Amino acid sequence: MSKHYNSVWHWGYRPKYYLTHPWEWFGQLWRNIRAAHMRCTRGWCYSDVWDWDCWFMHTIPEMFRHLADKGSAYPGMAPFETPEKWHDWLHKMANQIESCTEEAQEKNNEYYEDYIKHIMDKYAPPEEDGEGNLVWPHHERTELDDKYFNRCNELGQQAQTDIEDAMNQLGKYFYKIWD
Repeated sequence: MSKHYNSVWHWGYRPKYYLTHPWEWFGQLWRNIRAAHMRCTRGWCYSDVWDWDCWFMHTIPEMFRHLADKGSAYPGMAPFETPEKWHDWLHKMANQIESCTEEAQEKNNEYYEDYIKHIMDKYAPPEEDGEGNLVWPHHERTELDDKYFNRCNELGQQAQTDIEDAMNQLGKYFYKIWD
């Protein structure tokens, strides 16, 4: 998941876009260099501020996993008396935060693929009628729309509950997270 996120996030567009818009590559390269400089000098950049939740839910899980896989220390007190308990908690936190991402919610929405196909048809380009006039296809809200949005609401509420639980745990053990 993170690899897809990083390829879109750091480059702005999917790689295929640059094949038809090569001049955009240079502008994005400049923005990436400027962002890297800001991250080196102050620890964050302007684009991190634009979308805190996205940055947090893609960066922090990687940090938790890195600490679990490469870290050599653990708190040594309840509830993390052993390295295994500590590593399990770090991986659990990473998974819990990552499960709240938009990509995870789309993946868990069984109506997503059908809804996207429906939207592509719904917003198809206009067609010409017999007199040379453009006619835009008109679609009413369907049962699929309702199912998709209801499922989105359910997943969103679950994600909110999960992220609140993760933040409570993070706050509870915040000063134990070190190596």
